[in-house]
Amino acid sequence: MEILRNKPVALLLCLLMIACSCLVGAGTSLRQLRRQTEDVFLLGGDGSGIGISHDLRELAAQSYNLVVLARNYMPENDEAILAVLDRRVKLLDATTPKESFRAAQELTTAARLLAATLEAMDLNQQDRTLLQKTLVNLANTLGLLDANDYNPAAARFNRVLSEFPSNIFGPLTGVRPLELYE
Repeated sequence: MEILRNKPVALLLCLLMIACSCLVGAGTSLRQLRRQTEDVFLLGGDGSGIGISHDLRELAAQSYNLVVLARNYMPENDEAILAVLDRRVKLLDATTPKESFRAAQELTTAARLLAATLEAMDLNQQDRTLLQKTLVNLANTLGLLDANDYNPAAARFNRVLSEFPSNIFGPLTGVRPLELYE
């Protein structure tokens, strides 16, 4: 314990403890802020549970409704039907915002192609009405995805992470920027 009586050593130990405390505290705060921002993807900006994740599941459901309708008029193995089903699986399996965005774009393209094919067919009145309602719901869901709360929240987090002192503590504690939904 004689070493602790040496003022330079004691001062160095004190500074080391302060530096470690700053590192642990900053890392904890940045990880918590990142988690809160990631939750916006799942739960929405207001925490209601209606975030991008919900809207993507709704997009998958609306596209499946198109498939169900199409099966009444087209063969099961039609390329347009299979394309929607394949893109739907990719969307539901996506794990990152960027993957989700790409999969949603591909599913939307496939669903629009299937819808255009159905619109050109001689559907009975009930199915034509169902098709129009499904297309309206699909457009509404796409509008919600375009006006999401996640991208502004993720951009704010990334901006915080790029500013001092977070730009130093972030890399030291393993906190990385968030992907945007784009």
